[in-house]
Amino acid sequence: DMSDEDIKQIALHFSKQKFVRAKQKFDPELAKKGKLVHEQYCEKCHSEGGTVAEDDAGMPAGQWIPYLRHAFDEYYSGKRPVVKKMKAKLEEINKGDVEALINFYGSISK
Repeated sequence: DMSDEDIKQIALHFSKQKFVRAKQKFDPELAKKGKLVHEQYCEKCHSEGGTVAEDDAGMPAGQWIPYLRHAFDEYYSGKRPVVKKMKAKLEEINKGDVEALINFYGSISK
């Protein structure tokens, strides 16, 4: 039950916060495989392993693994908007490789 002004103020507050990558447990073997998946499908738009905010394509590196799983689920189900280029890439990625990609992004803590 927040007003539009409340939402703006909250967004403004969080937009000024420094991003801190999550330090979390991940599967090293899946992360290694996920790095290859990233390089093949994602690096063009999410450069330097998905660590560059200036790419204007989202910064998946260092996000919490449960958040990444939820985001991918929403992309695949159509609940989250996705640009055409990314949608095409998501359709190319083997669904089994998505968990590897999630572990790769979740492994980046620096």
